[in-house]
Amino acid sequence: MNLTLPAAFVDRLSQLSPGATKTYLTLVWLKTTRTPHPTQPQIANHMNASERSVITYLKELEEGGYIEKRKIGSGRRTDYALLHKHGRNHSYGAQ
Repeated sequence: MNLTLPAAFVDRLSQLSPGATKTYLTLVWLKTTRTPHPTQPQIANHMNASERSVITYLKELEEGGYIEKRKIGSGRRTDYALLHKHGRNHSYGAQ
């Protein structure tokens, strides 16, 4: 499976901490390959990181405009929508 990110977007990833970049790329991979709504423990497991670190990285991604948190189902679960530079949804995985 080939994943292609726009060059300008890849350049923006360099502005993030290494952990936030790894978290974003993990979200892309999970959403594209097997898990449309990954949980924080699932993300942490795939990154070999603590859940606390993942929470910190997700916050950095949200504040930077790379992801948007959305409640799903009855509102007890959270999904992370991948965003373009201008806040539009990225077309990776189930939305």
